[in-house]
Order: sequence, then C-alpha cells, then structure tokens
Amino acid sequence: MAMWFVVIFASFLFLTVTTGQAAALSTTALILIGISSATGLAALAIDNRKDVAQGAEQPKPEAERISLETERTSLVQELDGPDGLSKKREAAATGTTEAAELDATILAKRSDSMS
Repeated sequence: MAMWFVVIFASFLFLTVTTGQAAALSTTALILIGISSATGLAALAIDNRKDVAQGAEQPKPEAERISLETERTSLVQELDGPDGLSKKREAAATGTTEAAELDATILAKRSDSMS
C-alpha cells in the first residue's frame, strides 16, 4: 500500500522541483493509489477479523495453566495416591491378568501426563 504512494509522491515531488511547476497527477497514478489503498484496507479488515476470532477461541494462558495443573494433580493422585493404581499393582500378583492390565493402564496414564 505504501509502496505505490511513495513512488507516485516521490515522482510528483521530483517533477515539481525540476520543472518549477506543480505536475498534474495522471489518472493512472490515481487509480494505482486507489487500488493500493483498497487492498491495504481489505487486508487490515481480514487481519482484525482473524485476531478477534482467535482471541475468542484461545483460552487465557493463566486459565490454561491452572487447568493443566489440576489435570496433572488428578493424574498423579490416580496413579500414586493412597488408593492409586501403583498401590493396586503392588498388591496384584506378578504374572496375572490383573497385573498386566494395571501395568498397561499405568503406562498409558503416565504417557498421557507427559504429553
């Protein structure tokens, strides 16, 4: 947007200074300035619309942090709490189906809490 304005304005100033008379702006120059301005304004409108839409969709960083901390605390409690899966696994006999299921569940929960 600014490029065409600068080119045309610099040309206008150059002609005015070198000839000593105010140069007339051609129709082509005015059309280029108009197209450039319209394109720039359309781009600004689209950017503003995207910013507003993204602002509404994205959670605030503080709220997201609190939510993630709450989820992490819940997972840790489920895994390592007094009645957690780790305690149940220790109580289960090695090699049993229950032990294998608990191992798989613990592994899945730990990988979920890491991602």
